[in-house]
Parts: sequence; C-alpha cells; structure tokens
Amino acid sequence: MLSSKGYNVHVANAGISGDTNSGMLGRLNQAVPDGTRIVLLGTIGGTFNARRLGQGDQKAEFASIVARLRGRGIKIIPVMGNGIGRRYLQTDGIHLTAEGHTMLAAQLLPSIVRALRN
Repeated sequence: MLSSKGYNVHVANAGISGDTNSGMLGRLNQAVPDGTRIVLLGTIGGTFNARRLGQGDQKAEFASIVARLRGRGIKIIPVMGNGIGRRYLQTDGIHLTAEGHTMLAAQLLPSIVRALRN
C-alpha cells in the first residue's frame, strides 16, 4: 500500500505472539533500532497477555514503552483495530485473518502517510 503511493520504506514486524508489556519493554531497544521513524504500537495485546498470566495492571509499563519511543523522537501510531468485525478474526477469536489484516492496513494507511510527511 505504501509503495503504491510512492513511499520507499522498510516495514518490520517486531511483535511476538503472547508477549507482555514487560517483555516488550525489555526488548524495546533491540526490536526498534536506531533510525526508526514510526512505530505502530498495539494497545491491547501486551496488557491482555499480562493479565492472562496474572501479572496485573500494565499501564505503567505501557506508558514507559510510549515514553521511551517518544524520547527517541519516534512517532507512535496506536493500533486498535476498531470497526473490524468478528468475521475477520481467526478461529481463536483473537487474531486477524489475512483479510482482516488488509482492512487494518487500509485503516492505518492515512495515519502512516501523514506521519511520513512530517
């Protein structure tokens, strides 16, 4: 989608299925290398997984992730998946299907293009 709009960018998925906010915070510098301009940051997964594992409220760790990224001058685009119906979820009821990912990418595209322009 970005290349069709003339953007020559490198996109990397640094997410790990089942990760927690604590896990993300611990590997943040390695997962988000110097020179990164934008991070699409999932707002649900790490907190959900931490609660599922009995690790309690993860608001402080999520806030630390955001603060560290912003401190490095990285723009953050929150990823929530609003408006994507359940029919676009895999059988586990959590993860998106390929079509769901395409819809999410289309939702995020305007925000990403704005962030690339600034």
